[in-house]
Amino acid sequence: MSRGPLYLKSVNDGKLSIGDNVFFNHNCSITCAEKVTIGNHCMFANNIVIIDHDHVIGGNGVTGELTARPVIIEDHVWCGANVTITKGVHIGSGAVIGANAVVVNDIEAHAIVAGVPAKRIK
Repeated sequence: MSRGPLYLKSVNDGKLSIGDNVFFNHNCSITCAEKVTIGNHCMFANNIVIIDHDHVIGGNGVTGELTARPVIIEDHVWCGANVTITKGVHIGSGAVIGANAVVVNDIEAHAIVAGVPAKRIK
């Protein structure tokens, strides 16, 4: 379910899987070049960005080539507004991601994280 614009994009045959009863508030964006998996009963506040890839940086700057690693978000995860989840991240079941966090590392199940980069706060 979505409460406004939801942007879903697959490049290079990337695979996107979204479980049952997942809620997206307005202006959420998911782009996958390899694989993004979202479990059941997750909730995403407004302006979420989930991306499983980066551009390769060569001797002359950013190239058109991508480097990708899967993103896995397990069941019952809640993400506050303006969260960014980057490539290769695995978020455990029941985790809570505070508003404005940038997730660059795996998050344990039932952890509460916040900040840039996101760190466990409880």
